[in-house]
Amino acid sequence: MSGYPVLDPHHHECGIVVPTGTTLIATSDETGLAVTLRSVIAFTDGLAVEVDLLAREPAASNTWHDVMTTANPEGLQVGFAFADEPTLTPAPVQHLDATPSWVLHRAGGGDLRFSITWWATPYPPGKRLIMGLEWKRAGIDRRAVAIDVPSPTDLQERIIRIWEQ
Repeated sequence: MSGYPVLDPHHHECGIVVPTGTTLIATSDETGLAVTLRSVIAFTDGLAVEVDLLAREPAASNTWHDVMTTANPEGLQVGFAFADEPTLTPAPVQHLDATPSWVLHRAGGGDLRFSITWWATPYPPGKRLIMGLEWKRAGIDRRAVAIDVPSPTDLQERIIRIWEQ
């Protein structure tokens, strides 16, 4: 698969938790919706970035459907970059020709919480990944969060390899 990005965390490695703590990215009192950075797991070829979308009260309609559709320009928009402000696009769209590349890895939840994990690859060369997001329908303006990660050398020393490829 030379020339193509790795689209999934390696199953031969135990990734390491990047100490971000749960970070409140944005909240809207008007809509009762919020976005948090829940966790980041580092692998040799990239990062699994998990975000929680939270609702103050159960919605009368399926709020989360809005997040997972590409048809709504006011739905959740997301992007990743190493240094500059990320270009934002609908949450479920994969970007295989960008650097970093990213793809929706998994998503699911209930009435009050919906979790989304994106896989961003390759591993950040400069020890930082910038995640940008905007969710107009939820009243959340464009935001960017810098995620500091271990150096590639530190990662190589700390990663646990279950078996060789």
